[in-house]
Amino acid sequence: ALPVIEQPWVPSLEKARYHRLVARAVALGERELGVRDPLNAETIRRELHAAEQAGLVLSPPDVVTLSQSYLLLGKEDKVLARVMGLPRDASDARRTMLRALVEHELAKPAGVRPRDRGTDVHYVGR
Repeated sequence: ALPVIEQPWVPSLEKARYHRLVARAVALGERELGVRDPLNAETIRRELHAAEQAGLVLSPPDVVTLSQSYLLLGKEDKVLARVMGLPRDASDARRTMLRALVEHELAKPAGVRPRDRGTDVHYVGR
């Protein structure tokens, strides 16, 4: 982060916008280059969390971006929590991420999926 962004005189909204912008820039760069890297996923996660801590409510596309980062980082439980927290009018974003979560789980080798480990995963819709 830029040292100036953490100064006490910088308004919270500006801090939040800065952190969201960094996360969006990293995500866009990855999309444009066709790469997915855990270090970038961690940067996106960290920056979007910083934006939220500064008072920003993430938009559905930002939640999708965050959720994609969680998947790459192996934090599937966080994806489900974020997706289910989306507003009712964000059904496209919810559907996109639920599909990505299911595909991610199905791509895992046998013995690694939750059902294979003897645990039950319950997906509860609204």
